[in-house]
Amino acid sequence: MTQKTYSITASGLTVAGATTLVAVRAPASAVNLELLEARVAQNGTSTQEQIRVAIGRQAAALPTVTSATPEPLRAGGTASVVTGATNCAAGTCGVNASAEGGGVFTPIVSDCFSNLNGWLWLPPGDGRIVHPSGAADILSIKLLEAPTGLTKWAVALVFREV
Repeated sequence: MTQKTYSITASGLTVAGATTLVAVRAPASAVNLELLEARVAQNGTSTQEQIRVAIGRQAAALPTVTSATPEPLRAGGTASVVTGATNCAAGTCGVNASAEGGGVFTPIVSDCFSNLNGWLWLPPGDGRIVHPSGAADILSIKLLEAPTGLTKWAVALVFREV
């Protein structure tokens, strides 16, 4: 693991239906973001339900999110060039959208999982998604439908700056 590897995490989230759980946008220049891992889980209910989730891109009218700061995975690692913000501007990230925006969400990886087990996406090297610097869109993890249980959701997105 290099020192340029980071995690964006949030837990205890209350979602408002089909929700962007985490959104990140590469900086305007010089740094691409390579996705290494994604996780979604909940512990708000013990009633089993199949949940639709996707990693995808959204352009144009972007979601409004809660600011979240990427944490280096290596102790003493340098800060990410990506910073927390609410507006999904270039070089920012956030979690748990309060408004989805009107842009079209285009899934890259789509899946279903049991809410009692959680979801883990670990792509092989050639299957990693790279979000290029200067991109006008965001890369996000999104619940595609409203779950029955809306409380105590958790999300993590691990990326490397390349």
